[in-house]
Formats: sequence, C-alpha cells, structure tokens
Amino acid sequence: VSLGDNALAIPGVGPKTAAAVISALGANASSFSSSTKFIGYLGFYPQIYESGETRHDNKISNRGPKYLRWALYLSAVACVRHNKELKSLYYKKLSQGKTGKQAMICVAKKLAIIMFAIINLANLTILIEFLSAPEVFQRSLTYFVLYSL
Repeated sequence: VSLGDNALAIPGVGPKTAAAVISALGANASSFSSSTKFIGYLGFYPQIYESGETRHDNKISNRGPKYLRWALYLSAVACVRHNKELKSLYYKKLSQGKTGKQAMICVAKKLAIIMFAIINLANLTILIEFLSAPEVFQRSLTYFVLYSL
C-alpha cells in the first residue's frame, strides 16, 4: 500500500490530485507539523484588505502553489458529486450564506485536511509495520545504540 493508494480511496480524488498533494507534503509529510500549517501554505485562508473606509473581504490569498489549489478545487467539484460527507458540507456552507465558489473552497480546504491526515496515517502504518518486524527492529535498535553514543 502506497501513499497514493490511500489518497485515492477518497471518492472524487484522482491520481493527479493525489500526486500533487504528495509532492507538496513530501514522502513522509514532515514538511508540515500540522494541517493548519499545510492549509496556510496552500493559501486557503482569507485575505483582508483595508484602507481608510474601503474594505475588501472574502478573497482567498494567492500565496502557495497555484497548481495545488487548482487541483484541490477541481477535486472538490468531483467530491461534491461523489462524496456524501463533502456534499453535505457544501450545502451546509451554501445555507450559511456563502457563495458557490466560497462553499467549494471550504470543501477543497476540508479535502486537503483529510488528505494530510490520510498521508500521515499511512506513514504511521508503515512505521508500525517496520517496527513490528523483529529482525529489522533489532538491527535498528543496535544501530541507534552504537551510533548515538
């Protein structure tokens, strides 16, 4: 089981989106300590502009990789069609007064959080499998003891 297979288990996520997210997170997802930092990197947060009496709200930041925001947005469109949970989130945001695009960005943000969690969980599973093999664990422990002193 690879990281991409776990990400592809989400209805509405295709191989290109999974590859884009894994390329941003890295193979072991150690680039970001939390999903909040990953969302900040993507630019899925509101940008507020104020000057005097002028105020512009409800615009997302342009920071982060554009290709990744684009891939997650298109996957969010597919998820609204094929994923019951994300479809209910979309309609919940519409009922709260958000526009269609704003609600879709909320879905894309949630999708990014889910993919971050799945990739971190896959890494944890790989680590548990690695540590559960007694001969590998013994070699690793011996290497750690010999070279950490």
